[in-house]
This record gives sequence, C-alpha cells and structure tokens, in this order.
Amino acid sequence: MSGEAFTDAHERLVARAVEGGRALRQASSERLVAALAQAAARLADPTSGPGAALREWIPERAGLHPANVERTLQDALAVLAEPPLRAALRGFERAHHGRPTTPARLACFVLAGNVYTAALRPLAWALLCRVPVVLKPASADAGLTELFALALAEADPELAEAVGVVRFGRDEAAVLEGLASRADVVHAWGSDRTMVEVRAKLPASTAFVSHGHGLGLAYVPRAALSGLESAERVADALALDVALYDQRGCLSPHAVLVEGGGELSPVDFAALLSERSLAALAREMPRGPMPLSVGAMQVQWRGIGAVRGELFEGDGWGVTFEGLHPIRLSPGYRNVAVHEISGPAALAMRCAPFGGHLKALGIAAPLEVRWSVASGLPASLCPRLCEVGHMQRPGLLSAGDGDAPWAGLSRVFDVD
Repeated sequence: MSGEAFTDAHERLVARAVEGGRALRQASSERLVAALAQAAARLADPTSGPGAALREWIPERAGLHPANVERTLQDALAVLAEPPLRAALRGFERAHHGRPTTPARLACFVLAGNVYTAALRPLAWALLCRVPVVLKPASADAGLTELFALALAEADPELAEAVGVVRFGRDEAAVLEGLASRADVVHAWGSDRTMVEVRAKLPASTAFVSHGHGLGLAYVPRAALSGLESAERVADALALDVALYDQRGCLSPHAVLVEGGGELSPVDFAALLSERSLAALAREMPRGPMPLSVGAMQVQWRGIGAVRGELFEGDGWGVTFEGLHPIRLSPGYRNVAVHEISGPAALAMRCAPFGGHLKALGIAAPLEVRWSVASGLPASLCPRLCEVGHMQRPGLLSAGDGDAPWAGLSRVFDVD
C-alpha cells in the first residue's frame, strides 16, 4: 500500500487485525505457543516455501553474506521454539503476581531496518499478550516481517489475521497518524530523530514506547586473561558479537574495555582479537558488501585509531588499540576499538556518557561478576548485561531500554 493519505485499504487492514484479535484473546496458551513455534520452524527450514524465499531474498536485501544470515536467523528463531515461549509466558505471569491484566486493543510497531530479524521478538510478545498488531517495516527492511506473517498464516490462519503489515514512506505522515490514532500503543525503533518524529504524530491517548539509537560495549576483566587459552576463548566470543549482522545492530559492541594487569596486555588482546578471531570469522562468515559512504568513514576511523595507538586490520575487519583515549563510535562493519581501563569503577565512568543509548554490555566473566558490575553502574544506565558471545542473542524475557518486553502491550489493574 502506498500514497500520502490514510486510505480505505489501510482502514480495512486495521479492521482485519482488530477482528483477528478476538480469536487471539480466546486462544489457549498452547495454541499460541504452537502457532508461533510452527511459524518459526517453517522459516528455519530451507525446504519450506517461506524458508526458501527467505534464503533467496534476505542476503542481498540485508547486505549480509548468506552464512551470516543463516547464523543470525537460527539464533533469532531459537527463542521462538516451544520451551522458551512457555518460559516467557511463565515469566509474564510471575511478573504480575497473579494480578489481572488486560491486553491493548491494537498495537502499532514502527520498525528499524538495520537488523533484518528485528520484528520477531516484539511480534511474538504482541501475540503472547493477545494483542493484534499492525507493523510498518523500515524502507530498508529485507522482508522477513512479511515472510513471518506468511509462515504464521500457514501454521494458524485464524490467528494470523491479527497481524497486519503495511509499507509506506517516512514522509507519509497521514498514514502513520491514521494507524496511531487507532492503536492503544505504538512501539518505535530507530534513530533519536525518528523517535521525535513518531511521537509528534501520536494523539495524547496513545501510549508510546521508544527504542532509540543504541550501541553495545564489552568489558574484559583481568581474570579473563589469565592465560592464552582463556584469552582466545574471550576473543573468539567477542569476535562473534562483532561479526553477527556485520556490527550494525543496537546490541553490537563498538568498543572493548580491557582491564590491565592480566597475563595478556590490552594491546596484545587487541592483536589476538584481530589476527586470530576476526580473521577466522572473515573466512567462515565473510562480511557483506560495504556502502561507499561507510567505506569513507572506515578509512577515517582507522586512521584516527592508528594515530591514537595501534591498528590491526585485515580484509573485512579492523581493530584499533586506543589505550586511555575517549571511546569513539565505530562505523560498524566489523571495526572495533580496544581500550585499557583500571577496573569496574573506571568501567562505570566510561559507560556513563552513553546514558540510555547503551543497550548492551557484554562481560567476559561469570554471572556473579555481571551482577556486581550491574550494581556499580550509574542510575542513568540500564543496559542488558550478558556474557560475551551472547550480545546479539537476547532471550524473549530480555528487557529493552529498561522496560519489560511487554511494555504497553498489557496493562495491570487493581480493584481495591
């Protein structure tokens, strides 16, 4: 659908989703879980119709190598298997302590295009919360949103009626305003500018949940560099975090903060990350084509890094060692900086300037250390803290921007 006006076709799309919400609210949890899991399984299967179309279209449209698409796809679909879906519902019930909840009548999702799997988790939560949803993919979206809707229709045609997909340009304000005026809640992903633009188009009665620009950082305590073998494991895990989606996601690490004093120095770790780990992934899962504009930024970014410290680079990746210099955002596409820090207190100071833009903090340490780091972060930060190697693989229950994944989709009410 296109055009500047909110047309009868848009109205019918909304009406169909709202009507589909009736069956959605009446469906048992088992039926919902089965439908979502079957849709995910069809996408995971390269011999199914949606699965074959995905592998034909997505690599070129998303600008990723097929090996990167296959790896990120399987990771994203793994959380839509039946066990994690059931666990998500149990987590939702525990979070509300038995208090009654009511689903929104209609949600509208405005999606970003930097990560082609971005729609899967929020779409799953909308359906788990019994909320029909209309999704607007980004103009650069590779088409997975429509393919998941198709796979869901094959799994359970009645429940799939609660999902509508509509494409229109960011300059078509009337369409967004029309959708938003009919929704109880709008979730939006994208740049900070997009958040301002979307919020300005919403009526006061529509709840707004923003997911603005974000980035990830990683922290390597000295204990993780107690020997070459442990350092190699950490470097391999971090390289995967950098390489997935070619470092274009809001959870992708742009800098690695390495505590000095370990058996391997921060600069030696930077060399290891480049020459062993990212080099290996460049062979197994090559980087996709780089836009010319990003190439220009890469040249500048690497040049500054070389002046600041040392540059380690290869065909499809780059690592700089920048010591105690301030953290810079990289251009993505497998360019990452390594900095030296003195410990957790310095980590908190280095992270603080990013505020709510810091979406993920990967830590090369056990769970108890991650909890300790979390307790020392300033109140302005609320990233997802996880083990390195898992930064790009959030679970269904992972919070986003400090909010529960079902924020705005389900409302709790009390009767006193």
